[in-house]
Order: sequence, then C-alpha cells, then structure tokens
Amino acid sequence: MTRTLRQDPYKTFRFLVKWVGNSTPIAGVNSVSALTQETEPIQFRAGNDPLAMKCAPGQTNYGTVTLERGLSVHTDFQEWAQKLDPRDTQNTEYEDDFRKDVQIILCDENGQENNGFTLTNCWVTEYHALPDLDAGANAVALESITLEHEGWTDIDWPIK
Repeated sequence: MTRTLRQDPYKTFRFLVKWVGNSTPIAGVNSVSALTQETEPIQFRAGNDPLAMKCAPGQTNYGTVTLERGLSVHTDFQEWAQKLDPRDTQNTEYEDDFRKDVQIILCDENGQENNGFTLTNCWVTEYHALPDLDAGANAVALESITLEHEGWTDIDWPIK
C-alpha cells in the first residue's frame, strides 16, 4: 500500500483501531478520545539572576484514551478488562499479558489506511460494560474501555 501525500486534513469519522499483531480491526469502534501529552514545567531561579524565574521541561505524562463501541457479541473489551480483575475465577494465577499495543489508523476518503499511531503498553483502567438503560430512549447500548499507555509512535508504512 502506498502512502499518499495529504493536502487536506483527515476527517475524524474515517478510522480503524487494531491490536498490534492482528490485521483485523476491532469490531465496531465508533469513538476514540484524543491523544494528549503534557510536559510539566519546572520553574527555578538561576543563582546569578535573582529577579527572573527560568523554566525547564519536566516529566511528560500521556492522557488516557477511551475506545467506545456498540455493545455486541464481541467480548474482547470485557476479556481484556478482566485480566486485572482479582475476582475473576477463571484466572488461577496473575496474568502478565494484560498490556497490549494498540494502533489508531486514519483513513482517507476512499477508506485507504494512510496515517496513524501505535500506543505502547496499553492496559485497561476503566471498563463500562453497560450504559444506563432507559426503555423510553432511542439509543444504542455502548460499551467502553479507558486505556492507560506509555506514549505513542507514528506507524511505519506500510503497516506490518
């Protein structure tokens, strides 16, 4: 697949989400929260300049990412979230495979994968298995997972 040089910005409604190592997109993801990075400023005063504060970059923190999709027969969100649940009777010992790399891929107007990011060492910090239920509402039931991660990198093209 060749990567085209974009002139127009990407649309936010054309994207895929995949586990790294699996070529099939995660079923039904309809929303991904923003990727955010914040570096804390460290203020200090130089000994030879008592009148002005200086500033240096400190620790960088990455915001959580939430994936949301319509509730369906697919249980991969629930299975991943339960890897850290101590009440899960199926887990007889601590599983160390609770971290996954996740790819968020942007597509062009033709649906071709064109740009994206790999979030490294993701793990589930919050899982919403079922939304508020209301018999009078006209809505789709959504499930969501919130992921903690250790940053992201650009995807090397073509995707492997």
